[in-house]
Amino acid sequence: VDMIDPDCSTTTDANVLVATHTSIALTDAFAAEVSVIQRNTEDGLSRSHEVRGGLFGTDPGEVAMALFGADSSIGSRSLEALERLLKTDWQGREDELEAIINLLGSSFHRAELRAELYRLRNQVDAPPSA
Repeated sequence: VDMIDPDCSTTTDANVLVATHTSIALTDAFAAEVSVIQRNTEDGLSRSHEVRGGLFGTDPGEVAMALFGADSSIGSRSLEALERLLKTDWQGREDELEAIINLLGSSFHRAELRAELYRLRNQVDAPPSA
């Protein structure tokens, strides 16, 4: 949006349309500056609607889910792999888990795996039952 000549909006009655499929570009826009145009599959007509909520400074993954209908803020390949890692029993394999964590980017899944590693490395033996 910064590429648009600032005089365009102050010296003319022109409207500017910027179309994008990239969620990161939308994190520089306020919701009031964005309209979503969608084609209706039943009648083939396109309709626009305003965006509700915040966009400016939002995580691009959240924008992808909210505006583009993405199922997740990450790709399906990584989502499947990370979900599988979260379901794995890491008992006795802490070094392997740590190596995997070091390969991951910042995410919810990485934080959960780090919490599991912390739990495994700091677990206290339960007191003997009476």
